[in-house]
Amino acid sequence: DTKPSRVATMRFSISTEVMVVEVKAGQRVKKGAVMRRARDAELAAALELQELQSKNRNEILSAEQALRLEQSRHDKGFASQNLSESEKVDLEVRLEQAKLQLEQAKVNLRTQEIRLDQLKGQYERYRLEAPFDGIVEDLRVDVGQGVNEQTDVIRVVDASTLWIEPAPSPADTLRLRLAEGSPAWVLVALPGQPAMVEGTVLYVTPVADSASLTRRVRVEIANPRSWPAGTQARVSFEKPTPEWDSYRVS
Repeated sequence: DTKPSRVATMRFSISTEVMVVEVKAGQRVKKGAVMRRARDAELAAALELQELQSKNRNEILSAEQALRLEQSRHDKGFASQNLSESEKVDLEVRLEQAKLQLEQAKVNLRTQEIRLDQLKGQYERYRLEAPFDGIVEDLRVDVGQGVNEQTDVIRVVDASTLWIEPAPSPADTLRLRLAEGSPAWVLVALPGQPAMVEGTVLYVTPVADSASLTRRVRVEIANPRSWPAGTQARVSFEKPTPEWDSYRVS
């Protein structure tokens, strides 16, 4: 059987309720497109608040002003030559405290930024995005339905290329020197007349099955005509003889 080159059956990683359905079965989607959204109003509000806090530099600006003030007092005091030792110590301490307050303000802002990243990561769990360009093959749940981590929600496939996994004998794979990039000829069982297309070996398993005396090989073919995955096919790793030319399609 031919298979889609990529398949993703997607689930939410939390127990939640489906709030928005963005796609329908059979729809083509681009990688990153939002397909399902869970009930996320509370987290969305927390995320908006955290974005404001992570952009708020007022504490840093205030600490910078305080540091400039203490630096000025320090410089003027030491320039006057009229300070006692205790006054000098006090100015030094106040300056160091202002420096520490500025560093702490920077740490606080960075903490808010990290917290924002954490909330963004949590928010992503409330959305199901297309993992690759493909077609929505199946929708398992609708708006308002509750789901958990074991509930299949949506299935996306990429059938722009098809995979076939024949199992030739280990002896044949060695004789033909099959490896990644080797050519293959695939006869797809279409109604009326089969079609022959040239494919490429993607993978040859390094371990043969000693019981069945077979070795799994993965072959890829382009699928510009949108043949359905699951269509049966036969694979040859030796160039077909001329009588098969009438079955060739580009």
